[in-house]
Amino acid sequence: MNKPNRYRDYIKKTFIKYTIITVLIIFSLYIISLFFSFKLTIVNENKRVNNELISLIDQEINGYHQRLKALSNEDSIKNVFQDKRHLLHVNNLLYSVRNDSLLKANFVLLDAHGEIVTTNLYKDNQNELISTYFIQYLISKLDDDSMIERTLNESLFMGSQNSNYYFAKSITSSGKIVGYVIYFLEDVGDHLSHKDGNLMAITDKFDNAIYHSNMELVDRMGKLKTEQINSSTATFYNNLYFVTSNQIPNTSITVTNMSPIDSYKQSVLIGVYSLLGISIIIILLIFYVSPKLLKRNLESFDLLLASINKTGSNNSNETYIPDTFEEFQIIHEQFNNKIAEIQLLIKRNEEISEKKRKMEIKHLETQFNPHFVFNVLEMLRYEILFDPENASEIVVSFANLMRYNINYGYVDVHLETDLKYVKDYLMLQKMRYDERLDYFIDVDQAPLKVKVPKLLIQPIIENSIKHCIDHTNHLDINISIKTGNHNLIISVEDNGQGMEMDQLITLQKSLADKDNPEEKIGLYNSHRIIQLLYGEDYGLSINSEPGIGTVVILKIPLGEI
Repeated sequence: MNKPNRYRDYIKKTFIKYTIITVLIIFSLYIISLFFSFKLTIVNENKRVNNELISLIDQEINGYHQRLKALSNEDSIKNVFQDKRHLLHVNNLLYSVRNDSLLKANFVLLDAHGEIVTTNLYKDNQNELISTYFIQYLISKLDDDSMIERTLNESLFMGSQNSNYYFAKSITSSGKIVGYVIYFLEDVGDHLSHKDGNLMAITDKFDNAIYHSNMELVDRMGKLKTEQINSSTATFYNNLYFVTSNQIPNTSITVTNMSPIDSYKQSVLIGVYSLLGISIIIILLIFYVSPKLLKRNLESFDLLLASINKTGSNNSNETYIPDTFEEFQIIHEQFNNKIAEIQLLIKRNEEISEKKRKMEIKHLETQFNPHFVFNVLEMLRYEILFDPENASEIVVSFANLMRYNINYGYVDVHLETDLKYVKDYLMLQKMRYDERLDYFIDVDQAPLKVKVPKLLIQPIIENSIKHCIDHTNHLDINISIKTGNHNLIISVEDNGQGMEMDQLITLQKSLADKDNPEEKIGLYNSHRIIQLLYGEDYGLSINSEPGIGTVVILKIPLGEI
């Protein structure tokens, strides 16, 4: 069986347990709050900005599509290639497209041969445009009434007119291409706002950068460094960024936003370590302070436990009522009162039990004397009539026996003394039955000084004579007194008619019954006296076989009395 826990340890463990649970709950709430804070300040904000940019760029791209389509249908633009008088009006139309757009673009109007008709490009940028293969490439790609938009792998222009993306539309008249209108987007970043520290890139389907907020985002070919971007995070400048990347509907353009999370991660780690340190300090404080907090409260339990131990070890019954809370004082007072009542009851019960035990033994002893007297007087009556001299010896022996009974009024006597009484008794019985009765006593010398209950052996011998003498021609009684295993063993064996098994079982049950009736009172009284004096492990045991005889064995402990 496991040893129960002490209440003090239980309270201490409970303090620590619930402190740890509280700390874990606070820690969990802190982690959850960090998660929601990250989601609100980083994730949701990043997605919101991305959606706004997508919406804005999508709106601008669609706007350029519609405006270029409208320009290609303008008669003045179709006629300007033949009649330059329309040039002023055409310029106004081309500038209105630029001015009406949030994302500004520089325009170029070419004739069917690729010659510049009008443009708002600087002279150097015009020369750069003519000197490159761009116009020839554009003419080869644009069919009748078609439009293209693409990324420029290398910037064509210098200064503020630098561009990485363009829109181009062919202009047809009478089923023939008469010219081309092109809009080169200026630096998109000049018209897009984003927080300091945030990164942004706008790319086409080949990851070519239309716009990038930092040169670290693109390689030498002008492509976005996708190898440094995972599904939701990216690493640039050894810093970690949260990434939101979405494609503009119905286009091949992708907008990518990146918000730095290193500073947030640092704040989180500082918060976690701080909370962890505070939690450890709180747990240690509870671990070392809780015994002091509990000392005064548990002092009452300690005093109560000390009172219980004193009571259990039969020490002084004086108990101290602690100066503590009212409930504990009431418990102590009630405990002291109940202990006093219990001790008084125990003392009374012990006194009553001792008196009852002595009265029962005395009562059993008085039962021997009349029984024996009746037998002797019966024998004396016959001897007076037939053998007066023998009757005289009977009277002397009987007087010795009565003197023994009167002089030894105590419960216990030496075995040697009781044997003298047994020999006088057997001699009286021998006088009565003469040749019909013989006896033999075999006794070790060592146990003669052992004290035994008075009149212990005589009832057993008397029982053998009473039940066997009339059923046999010659009765032998062998009395053996030995020692073994710290016990005194007294055996009384006769060669009478013995008992059947059912008779033996009935007799054994009657010995075990504490409310035994007066039948077979001799054996029962001997058995009961031994058990009253020595306990349930001692007493009489009987073995018998029909036609062979009966053996009664009596066992008492050596040296107990």
